[in-house]
Amino acid sequence: MRRTKFAFAFLTVALTTLAMGADAPSPVVNAENVWTFYREFKPTTKEPLVVLPFYSSVGCISTFYSSIPSSHAGLIRIYSNPVGEKRLAGETKGPFPVGSVIVKEKLTQENKAVGIGGMIKRAPGYDADNGDWEYFYVDKEAAFSTGKMTHCMNCHAQSKDNDYVAAVRNIAKPVSNGVNPK
Repeated sequence: MRRTKFAFAFLTVALTTLAMGADAPSPVVNAENVWTFYREFKPTTKEPLVVLPFYSSVGCISTFYSSIPSSHAGLIRIYSNPVGEKRLAGETKGPFPVGSVIVKEKLTQENKAVGIGGMIKRAPGYDADNGDWEYFYVDKEAAFSTGKMTHCMNCHAQSKDNDYVAAVRNIAKPVSNGVNPK
């Protein structure tokens, strides 16, 4: 009986901690799993979004993309793991919780992934000057890269006031709004 109570108490604390995102396990993304690890995450965009290919490949998104001819547009879909979902949706404020993962999937016109970029919120001290985010990127022509990627950090610095994460509304428009991604 005593053992059962202890096990129940331990399980309750463990599940509560996981549900709250505290001490979430630090995700590992590598060349072997980068194309699939995020598939269990909830898409935070209901449909593909249109952005400029240059910006979707490097992470910088122009707030003036709507003035660029649609022939230069590309498609993305954004995903987040449960740890960062509420913060990405704007339901909570402040820094993203440690363990948050945000993935930007670059898509073809047929909605097939051709590139994966993302960021993982690491423990304080990983890279304090850049919000403690680790970045990763791969596409069909480029090898997998991860770490403190200068290219990513330079663009995400523009969103320092939002814990280095660009708001989706500032980077893209839904295809259903009449934007032609071709």
